[in-house]
Amino acid sequence: MTRDKKHLVSLTTEARARYNANRRAKYAQAMIWCEFQCENCGAAVRAAGSRKRRFCSPKCKNDVHNREWRAANAERLQEYARTPARRASAIRTATAHYLRNRATLLPARRAQYQSSRHQTPWASLINSARTRAAKKGLAFDLTPEWAASRWTGRCELTDIDFACGQPKGTPRTYWPTIDRIRPELGYVQGNCRFILHAVNAFKGQSTDEVMMIIATAMLRIKTVLL
Repeated sequence: MTRDKKHLVSLTTEARARYNANRRAKYAQAMIWCEFQCENCGAAVRAAGSRKRRFCSPKCKNDVHNREWRAANAERLQEYARTPARRASAIRTATAHYLRNRATLLPARRAQYQSSRHQTPWASLINSARTRAAKKGLAFDLTPEWAASRWTGRCELTDIDFACGQPKGTPRTYWPTIDRIRPELGYVQGNCRFILHAVNAFKGQSTDEVMMIIATAMLRIKTVLL
């Protein structure tokens, strides 16, 4: 292509662009515009047309549709998720994902576990107590609110600080535990307290009085030996 022909092509392209720009400007002036707020993201949108719209994009429309559909079919979805085939498929998928990304998932899970043990150290204690109460047929009414109001970070019998968030394999001497003051009453709010694991193991299924008698005898013998 010669230089003159290239110049003519460029002029034609520029003229076509000007024509399209003028056409869009005239169309915009003659068009009716509608302003509305997206029901999903809350964005203010100005769109062409007199019909009032609900969403700013197909993505927002799909998000709302999926939420409404899941809420309307929650029972059906739960029944489907509990079927043996679906549970087996979910386990296989989760296992494969974990094996593929174990190098990154494992440190993140450990860090999250340690963080939760420091922020809400009573959460795992309540879950364990709930499991034990169900196995032994004991009463249970402990709540996170009760634990947060009672937790001080120190043993209620010895006033020794708890060692929270310790890695597995470390001695549990200073770990916190939930103790039943009277074992037969179960895990109820008026019968439970936070004490050291060592103290709870020492007390066992007995009472505070029995534990104090034994502890006093041990101190008396130690004093005599010294």
